[in-house]
Amino acid sequence: MHQRVVAGVDQAIKDKKSAKSPEWSLKKKSLAIAAAVAIVIAVFVGSAFISPAMAEVASKIPNFNRIFHSKNILTVITNDLKAKHYQIEGTGIRYSPRKEIGVWVDGSEQYFNQVKEDIKAQVEQIMESRGYDAFVVRVERKRDISKIEKNPSMDKTSKALMEIQVELQKYPNV
Repeated sequence: MHQRVVAGVDQAIKDKKSAKSPEWSLKKKSLAIAAAVAIVIAVFVGSAFISPAMAEVASKIPNFNRIFHSKNILTVITNDLKAKHYQIEGTGIRYSPRKEIGVWVDGSEQYFNQVKEDIKAQVEQIMESRGYDAFVVRVERKRDISKIEKNPSMDKTSKALMEIQVELQKYPNV
């Protein structure tokens, strides 16, 4: 019986060596690795959108920080300038005819001339740190639209919009 067991084991070893296990080609291995990497990235990005802690970690990775910053650029600019006690009326962004960030300063002409360059430098620094290097910064003094003469050739829509803006200026905290 012992010889039969030994012969059976030897036969099993020969059968295993003769039956080749399927080998993966380099193309299949590369495809499997790429799929695994894609799944890991998808899970990471998905979890960053769900978890604020993961979003904070992801925002520290170059190029991911543009996706996961929680505040938009105008909010960051406005909050930063107001924290430095600049009299900011508002901020805006436009893409046509060129990429431009606008900041409107409230106050006298003298105050505006005193702070204009400082505000521009501050906004440019914020934009550079957030990767908005293709934008031009425009700092302007807020115009008092209630003093603008109403042109008789203005259409009804323009007149209505101007009147609404004048009324809204009465409520600065809205």
